[in-house]
Amino acid sequence: MLESMLRLLALLALLLPASAAAQDSIFGNPNDLPGEGGDAVLPSGYQDVLWGIAPDALMAVRGRPMEPQNVPDPHIKWLIEMPAPGEDGGVSTVKWKFWDDKLMEVQVFYKGPFTKREGRELRNKFVTKYGESAYKAREVARPATMSSKAEWETIQEERWTWQDPFTVQMLQRTAKDEVWYVVRQSRVYEAMRLLQDKREREQARSARVREIDLD
Repeated sequence: MLESMLRLLALLALLLPASAAAQDSIFGNPNDLPGEGGDAVLPSGYQDVLWGIAPDALMAVRGRPMEPQNVPDPHIKWLIEMPAPGEDGGVSTVKWKFWDDKLMEVQVFYKGPFTKREGRELRNKFVTKYGESAYKAREVARPATMSSKAEWETIQEERWTWQDPFTVQMLQRTAKDEVWYVVRQSRVYEAMRLLQDKREREQARSARVREIDLD
């Protein structure tokens, strides 16, 4: 398994253009090869659950059932974990993302809405633990109401990002409703997923050409 992973990562530098990586992934520097150089400064996974664990093993470790989320990609599986009755800790939902049954990403949503002061305290808590981050603010469009997707509004999102060769983490805030959540992702598995996706797109294009019947 390890040898296969290393071969895929070696091919990544040759087969996956930086522009494709930047377009398909919201994290990391696409010019850096994941898993090489430097030390790990971020947790590999979440709450002692390591990258690469299978869905059944995750539920056994966490000791609770989780709700699957339907997605069109056959390689991707999401499991949603809600707090047990009476359980708190400041987290409302945890979403676990698997690529080919290997954990590759975790999204942690914090209970809110937060006041501006609470938001600053949360951001400072991350900086104290993980150090200074890269910062980016952007305007994004989203449905203005949950019931009507014909009406859209523009909101501001802020992102604080930390990364090492193995993991990348983003703390995100939406300014309008003061929602805060963090996304932590395996750079290694994300790189392998992008390479798989690129190969499948190329194979599909080749198959389309082969199916053309010339007179």
